[in-house]
Amino acid sequence: RRYQALLAEGAALLSAPYRECRVQVILVAGSRDWPTPFPLAHAFYQQIAAPHKQWILLDAGHLPFRDQPQVFCKAVE
Repeated sequence: RRYQALLAEGAALLSAPYRECRVQVILVAGSRDWPTPFPLAHAFYQQIAAPHKQWILLDAGHLPFRDQPQVFCKAVE
């Protein structure tokens, strides 16, 4: 129940200032991220308007660039 409330509230709170971006957006999330669960990150991603955007989900925790540095670098090349 708390998780569903976080998803509902978090997506609305995060989206407001970032709805329209004039640059490319790459959102990299970790599938094992417990502070920012990937469904919450994906809900945020879906609300972004950008000229080009890309969603990348890695087998990582909250810091994908530290958990999987080589995979992360290859993904954002």
